[in-house]
Amino acid sequence: MRFVYLLCSFACAALVVGCTSSSSHEQAQKPESQVIIHTSVGPVAIHLFDDTPIHRDNFLKLARQGFFDSLTFHRVLHNFVVQSGDPRSRTGTWSDSVMGPGYDLPAEFSEHHVHVRGALAAARKPDLENPQRMSSGSQFYFVTGMPQPEARLDSMEAVATGIRKGNAFLEFDRQREQGAFQGSFQDFLAQHPVTPFRYTAGQRKAYLETGGAPFLDFSYTVFGEVVEGLETVMKISRQPAKDGMLLDDVRINSVTILP
Repeated sequence: MRFVYLLCSFACAALVVGCTSSSSHEQAQKPESQVIIHTSVGPVAIHLFDDTPIHRDNFLKLARQGFFDSLTFHRVLHNFVVQSGDPRSRTGTWSDSVMGPGYDLPAEFSEHHVHVRGALAAARKPDLENPQRMSSGSQFYFVTGMPQPEARLDSMEAVATGIRKGNAFLEFDRQREQGAFQGSFQDFLAQHPVTPFRYTAGQRKAYLETGGAPFLDFSYTVFGEVVEGLETVMKISRQPAKDGMLLDDVRINSVTILP
């Protein structure tokens, strides 16, 4: 099967790491790492998040090596995502089993960063063969989703609240095994209440007015965002395609790391 690194359902969301309440559009004014992806239809400037250091550093390493040069956007789903980073797309040799640099990356989930339009995230293998939800070592996607209804955001807030409760249970179980806590889980929650998750005003506004794919939140690592050139990403997303593959290739010519 050509696309092994697939996007799975939100129904099996992973535990969130580093939960906070800031939007990906409300980060520091001066990006720590910024790169320009030069595509055959225009440039895309992206900010790589400092609090996803494994993904940030890996992307920069591959960019310096020229790994992304001449790769295509091999998976384009209108109003959803445009995906690149598969080395097989350079020559179209899909029968080759090498779909990345030979390694995966540990997940870096965070409530800081959600799948609003323009988010940069790591693709990964499905849960059944990748229960730890490790990211592909090279495949990434830009989110191009449409404006979302309030009900979908409410549903994802409930999912994230459940994840927080799951994290609380893991901590309860750890403390109980170490003898640091005596009592039931309800007793633990009484002492360590779980605050329901809510999207920030900025996150909700972006989803409602601009668009995105909230059903991917907390299951895939978002490690950057488009700061200039979103129109280029959307142009790629609107190219004629069949079965997720563009009829005419759009390639990454090069990647520039800004000083």
